[in-house]
Amino acid sequence: MNDPLEEDFLIDDEDGAGTDAVSDGVWKILVVDDEINVISATKLALNDFVFEGRRLEFLSATSGREAREILSRENDIALVLLDVTMESEHEGLDVARWIREVLENQEVRIVLRTGQPGQAPEREVVIKYDINDYKEKTDLSYRKMFTMMVSVLRSYRDLVNLRQYQEKLEDLVENQTRGLKSEIEMRQAKEHQLLEAEQQLMIKNAKLESALKQQKEMTNALRQFVSVTSHEIRTPVAIIDGLVQRLIRNVGQSSTDYAVKKYDQIRSAIARLEECLELLHAGAALDGDMLDFHPVDLDLKAELTRLVSKFADMDSDRELKLDIDGLPDHISADREALNHIVSNLISNALKYSPDGKPVEISGRSDENAIIISVRDHGIGIEDNDQGNIFRQFYRGSNVSGISGTGLGLYLVRKLAQKHKGDVSVKSTKGKGSVFSVRLPLKR
Repeated sequence: MNDPLEEDFLIDDEDGAGTDAVSDGVWKILVVDDEINVISATKLALNDFVFEGRRLEFLSATSGREAREILSRENDIALVLLDVTMESEHEGLDVARWIREVLENQEVRIVLRTGQPGQAPEREVVIKYDINDYKEKTDLSYRKMFTMMVSVLRSYRDLVNLRQYQEKLEDLVENQTRGLKSEIEMRQAKEHQLLEAEQQLMIKNAKLESALKQQKEMTNALRQFVSVTSHEIRTPVAIIDGLVQRLIRNVGQSSTDYAVKKYDQIRSAIARLEECLELLHAGAALDGDMLDFHPVDLDLKAELTRLVSKFADMDSDRELKLDIDGLPDHISADREALNHIVSNLISNALKYSPDGKPVEISGRSDENAIIISVRDHGIGIEDNDQGNIFRQFYRGSNVSGISGTGLGLYLVRKLAQKHKGDVSVKSTKGKGSVFSVRLPLKR
């Protein structure tokens, strides 16, 4: 009695699995072998094979390159019968790995076929590569061919069905999630409205608190400013008044040298008063954006020499060193603003350093800017004060008992910035400070 398996490759699957998982009407089979006769023999052997009412549609390739092209183009191939040795001894293995790792196709079934089993041992290949079967070309009998085809096609069908079921499940979950999300969004919208109203109240409250805090800070700053400025103005006025009264009492009695000395003291007090008033005027003009700013071509070295001479005349006992050979002869700058910048820095250097120490004024330039530096050897600035020293009304924590308004360095930075420049400080407590103003050569 003949074996029915050897009479026909016709079979209906008993599982009753759905048949919509694959291409309508056919199972696509890719035969890859560099021997045309092997491809032809395979097609001939499987020509009458039918599984679940579908026949086979054959695609063929004679190289790994052709196989990759077909697999990239056809995304519904059920089975690849893949020769191991083609362009190279391991070309088939490379294609198998490429299918899984590069093409990322986990559904297509891969059956390796070899005519030289010693070159690619079955145990090693099955473990190392994600394939579904490994056959020797000489061992593919009619029965084994049939069994293999049914097994791999059934496996492919189940994988595709599983993917489609998963996609349907994901769609169902997504639809249900969308409905739940809609309800949640409605609730969240109501909650958001409540939160928004609460946040608006919090913001208004925060603004009120911030405005109150700023008002208190402004009041304290103004109170401090008025106190300091009042002291700064009263002190030179009191000095002038005392000196004038002394001169009046000694009219006709004092020597000329005595009178000249008192006159110099009066001039110094008046200069201090003028400096304070100039700071107040400049500060008000800057804050109100009403400062006259008119850059002109200045003889820079002459301006600096004049300013240093003025301070030397007012305090002949102090040593002022001037080194400005590194500066250009001319620069575009506002004369009054430049005078404010340099005068404030020199005045501070003299104020915060002892009588026996020199104050050094130097200048240099690079391709883009000039740098004017004023160095003193005085009390220096505390580290935690250096980040705030250019703020309006700010005074260092170690200057108690030394007169000042807290406006000078604030104006220096603002005026330098008017020139598109800036000012920086390097200071060590107890050793002194260096203030450097950088102004652009071209504006």
